[in-house]
Amino acid sequence: MAFVTGTDRVASVGGGDLLLWDLETLSLEGAIENVENAYAGSALSPDGRMFASGEVSFDLSRTHSVRVWDVVTQQLLVELPGHQQPVLELAFSADGSLLASAGGPLLLLAAPAREAQIPEGPATVRVWETQTWQEAAAFQPGNSPWEVPHGMQFSPDGQYLTYSYDGSHH
Repeated sequence: MAFVTGTDRVASVGGGDLLLWDLETLSLEGAIENVENAYAGSALSPDGRMFASGEVSFDLSRTHSVRVWDVVTQQLLVELPGHQQPVLELAFSADGSLLASAGGPLLLLAAPAREAQIPEGPATVRVWETQTWQEAAAFQPGNSPWEVPHGMQFSPDGQYLTYSYDGSHH
């Protein structure tokens, strides 16, 4: 949950949807709903102006993306493709200049047969510059595709990204 800078609204995430609340009336003012695919990871920028959502596509023939929304206008700012696995974790740096996304395997029940499917490809972390939406870094966090980062967080100065994937911190 975060205050939306310069407004009398609060943004919260519920069920993968971004919900905008009016503080004066305490009513739901708007929502950015996940209509195409499920969203596994989400993050709100420190200033409350951008909402990032990690995509879990049930079409295993395509890549998974990160979508970044303008909270005030509720419009899509950018779609960042490139993850071979569902995007499960997202984190903004303290100044909002960087966005990290982590993708890794997730058991999917594919329609219509609802057969269990596991997307192929290594777990990856990507770091994006939010001014240009250019990829600043990409790496594989561990030795196994199942080593998906959890609890990602940037250091206060944005120089380091910490995460855990096997019970220890990296």
